[in-house]
Amino acid sequence: MLREFWRDLTATVHPADQPVLDANRHTFNLDFPPPAFVGDPGAPLVILYANGGYDPTLTPAEFADPGAGDEYRARLHGLSAGVPAYYRSHALGPWLEDGRAVRVNAVAYRSRRLSAEPENRALAEQLASLALHRRWLADVVLPDVQKGRRFLIVHRNGMWKLDRASAAETVVFSGNPISPWPAAEVMERARAWLAGRTMHEGI
Repeated sequence: MLREFWRDLTATVHPADQPVLDANRHTFNLDFPPPAFVGDPGAPLVILYANGGYDPTLTPAEFADPGAGDEYRARLHGLSAGVPAYYRSHALGPWLEDGRAVRVNAVAYRSRRLSAEPENRALAEQLASLALHRRWLADVVLPDVQKGRRFLIVHRNGMWKLDRASAAETVVFSGNPISPWPAAEVMERARAWLAGRTMHEGI
C-alpha cells in the first residue's frame, strides 16, 4: 500500500498532497524528496515517527550529489536498495538495510520540529498521504502485530493517534520520544523478538 501510493511521486510532493500544500500556509520544507518511509514496508519490525526532519545544513548536504533526489525516489518506489547514510549511522541501520525493519513517518514532509508547529499539524490532517499512512497502519500492520507476526515500536505517536491501552505484546511505546532514535532497552526488546522469530521460522 505504501509503495503503490508513493510510486506516484515524481518531484518532492505527492500529487495528491500538492493542492493542500499549495492552498495553505505552512513551514514544511519541500525542496527535497520526502522521507515517507525508510526500509521495506513489509519488514517485520515497524518503527513509527512523526515526520521528516529538516536541518538547513545537513539536509541540503544529503542531496548535494547530482541524482541524489532520483535515487531517493527510487528507494521509495522499490526500484533501488539501500538506505540514506544518516540512517545507516545508528544501530537500526543494518535492520533497515537488510529488510528486517522499516521506519515510517506519519507526515512525510520535512520540518524543524512538528510538535512545536500547530499550523503544520493542522494542515497535515488534510493530507492524503497522512490518511494513507494511517490506513496502512490500521489495515496492514496492526492485524499482523496482534497475531505476533510483526513488532511495532511507536516512537512518536502524536500524528498516529494509537491508543496505548490497546497495546499488544508486540507493541512498545517509546519512553523518550524526544530522542531521534528508540531507547536502548526498546531496541533490545525488538532484537530479542527478531531473534526469536528467526529461530521459530528457521531463517
